[in-house]
Amino acid sequence: MPGEVVFAALESCDRMYFTVAGRLQYRLLSMSSRSSCGQLYAPKPGDYAKLVDVEAGTFLSELVLWTTWSHAGTLVATEICFFHYLMIEDFMKVIIAYPSGYVPCLLFARRVISHINMNTLALSDLDNRVDIQHLLT
Repeated sequence: MPGEVVFAALESCDRMYFTVAGRLQYRLLSMSSRSSCGQLYAPKPGDYAKLVDVEAGTFLSELVLWTTWSHAGTLVATEICFFHYLMIEDFMKVIIAYPSGYVPCLLFARRVISHINMNTLALSDLDNRVDIQHLLT
């Protein structure tokens, strides 16, 4: 429904989202607000660094597959939307069930975490395909 919050900045994340239909707005919390907000209060409108329109075909919160993740922004529906999502527990079950995929995923997760720690990867719920693609090279 329009105006519905799908997820809020600083909330713990347990799934990766795939937008199937609809339009949304993603409000990325500024880095200074992320470090000062903690869980003490809800972000105010001035705490957001940028607003991004999100359309069908976009995926969000991929980083939850590779590390513990709290949402870096708030996602709000601007019209009726439909999603698919991948729960982290389900992703882990599949990776464990197929050993041939376990090691590549583990190595990739280590690279993602390394880049997060070096501040060379955008910390956002938005599609990080471009940033993550350079980790493969």
